[in-house]
Amino acid sequence: SGAGHDAGEPFGIGKGMAGDGAPRHVVYVLDISGSMSSRIDRVEMEVRRALRGLRPGETFNIVAFSDEVRTFDTSMAPAAPDLVRKASAYLDTLEVGGGTNLEGAMAKALSLPGVNEVVLLTDGVPTNEDGPYPKEEFPRIAREINRFNRQRARISAVGMIGKNPD
Repeated sequence: SGAGHDAGEPFGIGKGMAGDGAPRHVVYVLDISGSMSSRIDRVEMEVRRALRGLRPGETFNIVAFSDEVRTFDTSMAPAAPDLVRKASAYLDTLEVGGGTNLEGAMAKALSLPGVNEVVLLTDGVPTNEDGPYPKEEFPRIAREINRFNRQRARISAVGMIGKNPD
């Protein structure tokens, strides 16, 4: 949980975080790479809590990524109780393993129509088939993510650290 005026809200994401109190249209981007095995239960618990906090008129999606990128839905889903339950069940299907395709996951999240907030949960360094990206690549990845963000969504990154963080 974050600190400040929204303390107690999942990841510190509380009311009005879309900017002006407008409805949130949130995409939760979850790193499910191999290094997340000791953290995934906490991530799933917090995402479930965040989903339960969505209000009528708000929408959401979940993008899970390792080597590949998967989504809960093909578009933004209304924050209706039945869809929140389905999303919770979807979290149970996620299997940890593989690399960290951050660029692909963020491209997918930011391509969803109407998204105004992205919450990224990761513990590691982006990787590709050759291993971790060198640090010199980080500015390029940041530029690409900025380019993908045509809707100017707020992006919050939550570092899931613990034993053996990358």
